[in-house]
Amino acid sequence: MEDRARSLLDGWEGCDSQGCGSAILERVRRGDLKALAAAGEELLGNRSFLLDALSRDVRALDYASDILQADPVVLLAAIARSAYSTQLAPDSFLKDPAFVQQAVECNGHALEFVDGELQKDKAIVMAAVQQSGSSLQYAAGSLRVDVEIVRAAVRQDGLALEYAAEQLQATPDLALDAACQNMSALKFVPSILLSDRGFMLKAIRRSAFAMQFAAESLRRDKDFVFEAIKQDGMAGRDGLVLQFASEELRSDRELLLKACRRFGSAIRLASSALLGDRKFMWEAIQLNAVALQFAAENLRSDRSFILEALQRKGACLKYVPEEFITDRELVIEAVKNDRSALNYAPENLRQDPTILSEVNRAVSLSNRDDSAGEEG
Repeated sequence: MEDRARSLLDGWEGCDSQGCGSAILERVRRGDLKALAAAGEELLGNRSFLLDALSRDVRALDYASDILQADPVVLLAAIARSAYSTQLAPDSFLKDPAFVQQAVECNGHALEFVDGELQKDKAIVMAAVQQSGSSLQYAAGSLRVDVEIVRAAVRQDGLALEYAAEQLQATPDLALDAACQNMSALKFVPSILLSDRGFMLKAIRRSAFAMQFAAESLRRDKDFVFEAIKQDGMAGRDGLVLQFASEELRSDRELLLKACRRFGSAIRLASSALLGDRKFMWEAIQLNAVALQFAAENLRSDRSFILEALQRKGACLKYVPEEFITDRELVIEAVKNDRSALNYAPENLRQDPTILSEVNRAVSLSNRDDSAGEEG
């Protein structure tokens, strides 16, 4: 609105008889509002100059002439920058639907300061919440139970759900709309929904972070958590929901291995006890090579552990610590298990005759198996 208004106005330079307007505006930009006191009546009574000043600091309105403080163009420009400027508008403006409509389109929070009757006006409130969802808090109670108004508000700002009537906070589709815009909106959802498996799985499908708001009973439920991991995967979060599962479940071997099978990186969220358990980590590595990089440090620095990991899953050569990547014996064991592991070996070992021999042997065995399968 401010830009539109200014485009209709003549420049203020002709009113600047002392040639100090630009310097004053620069001081205003730096927060020195006292500079406006030296601007003179001619400049302070010029719309264009005042709009320039407002664009630098909305408090410049306090220095405007009485006429400009009651000028709709000036007021709307100020309101666009700060809803508090609405308080400076004449009472007649705050009761005028046309002016108020423009004001809330500039800044939804202007709704706080307008006449109470207009806070009941659905068109005005709709314009306000579409500009700023949280302005729902200033709407009349009759509109905070209005589904259309609340839906528009939460789609603009999910946290506006806080100001909706309780019965609408408990409406699943509205709560999901709010959560899609801002997952933290779930803190305003009643416990009955946070305990509802179907509702929470839909929320988790949109973001793994929804899991932190799930009822404790769900975060301790093994079947629910695994289902949540699968839903979470659809959102591409790689098992992040495990971060919010109960500590007991993060120590559950079966659950963590199932999660690892789907997303190897999910293993990073296992308890420290599991990440330091040799047998468990070997099982995880067999399911997904990436699990090796999340093993406890004492295991990753243990050559015998790395050796057996490579014998079980050659591809995890990609994730061995730097201190072992040049170990010829380890590379040989990796390519014995999986010839593609050669891709992760250092350049000098890729040309090693013994290693290449193992790769060729693996290829021959694979071809022999394929031939036998075709004959069968």
